[in-house]
Amino acid sequence: GVHLDWEPSSDGVIEAASWDLHPARITISPLDRLEKRGDWGDYLRGVIGELRTRIALHVGWHGRIRGEFPSGGLSSGAAVQIAYLLATLTANRTTMTRQDAAALVVAAERNFVGVQVGWLDPMTILFADGSRLLHIDYRTMAKSYCAWPDAHALPRLALIYSGIERRLHDSPYSLRVAECREAAIRLDRTANSLAEVAPEHRQPDRLPDPLRRRAKHVFDEIDRVHAGMALVRGQRVPL
Repeated sequence: GVHLDWEPSSDGVIEAASWDLHPARITISPLDRLEKRGDWGDYLRGVIGELRTRIALHVGWHGRIRGEFPSGGLSSGAAVQIAYLLATLTANRTTMTRQDAAALVVAAERNFVGVQVGWLDPMTILFADGSRLLHIDYRTMAKSYCAWPDAHALPRLALIYSGIERRLHDSPYSLRVAECREAAIRLDRTANSLAEVAPEHRQPDRLPDPLRRRAKHVFDEIDRVHAGMALVRGQRVPL
């Protein structure tokens, strides 16, 4: 997990500190013009920038972040942005729906940090309850929950730190998002994403590589999720 310990600041200054990251402290004053600097503070700047367009911020906070994993753990970008958002909302005695909070975090990372992330991480952090499987249809944002079958033991996961650091904005992630969008449009002109491609148009072999591989991966994942949810619900799945 990612933890943010904070207290409100009446001067409107927002300050996040870390023992593990450089620079050790990120400070945002009420009148600061927020600019991307390529450090871990961009996640904070992006959230505050998006939030400023929605509500007036009168109260700041001083806090310190810490993580249970070394830098760059599981969904750490989404997790820390949600922590910043919730602290700022609480300090200013206002609230936001979980769906709107997820949308703000996605917008902050896409528009400010510069990574064309999807909705999976923030939606899971905000909507999963730890006791049931969460299913999200990203075409409609419809959510449903499914209890784990009593006849089967809960799965146990082992998380191992490899020692290899990975940052999405230094990877081909955004390029692959663009390739997926191009593949979707080539297969179905009415689709904005591969999830929206109509079943009759799911023909990845019509595409050149790497678009073919991108489309095939997404279609296979969609089918795998549907089959997995059916099995958990005790339904038969054709092989």
